[in-house]
Amino acid sequence: MEQKSKNISLKAILIAIGLGIWVIVLQNAGVIPKLVGTENGTQTVYVTGGNINADVNGSVSVDNTVDVNIHEINGHNQVTTGRGTHSVFPYGYMLPVDNW
Repeated sequence: MEQKSKNISLKAILIAIGLGIWVIVLQNAGVIPKLVGTENGTQTVYVTGGNINADVNGSVSVDNTVDVNIHEINGHNQVTTGRGTHSVFPYGYMLPVDNW
């Protein structure tokens, strides 16, 4: 009898794990919507005042002005573009755009 109850428990655990994996797969495929922190399938973050530290893979849309510290990003005060490396001075420098 004990062996039979172990088999039933093992089957129940394996079914729960399998269902959990399929839920994640279907969420990543967009079949099942993600319920928390998303808007139109993309994560939405609102920050009013203050600072935020974030690791981002992909593109970011900003509807305001963002201060960027080039030294923190590159480890040095230089920007490398298609036309070479340019020094970024502490009193301000306009970053190059796509056609620069």
